[in-house]
Amino acid sequence: MFQVAPDFVVSAADAMFCDALATINTRPQPTDDYEEVVVGQQYFVAIAPTFPAELTDDLAVVIGWVDMIIADGQFNESNVSPDNLGTAISKINEFVDAHCLGLFL
Repeated sequence: MFQVAPDFVVSAADAMFCDALATINTRPQPTDDYEEVVVGQQYFVAIAPTFPAELTDDLAVVIGWVDMIIADGQFNESNVSPDNLGTAISKINEFVDAHCLGLFL
């Protein structure tokens, strides 16, 4: 669940993206690793239009990786992640922390 910093107000420019993430976080999440990837991919695609422009390349990296796992039909150690996956996820997380939660790291 989102824990927003006290007195933090999301900017109008980020509101749709942050609201989409908050909505996703209220939904039941699967516990099976592969199902989590499938559901996550659907969430990513659904909220893609709300992603800030500076994160669209990072989102594409994440979606490409989960698409590869779905095409493979399983999630395991053989699903090699792209070299830039960690960076993409970190950039998205940092944006969410700063722009949606009011956390300034």
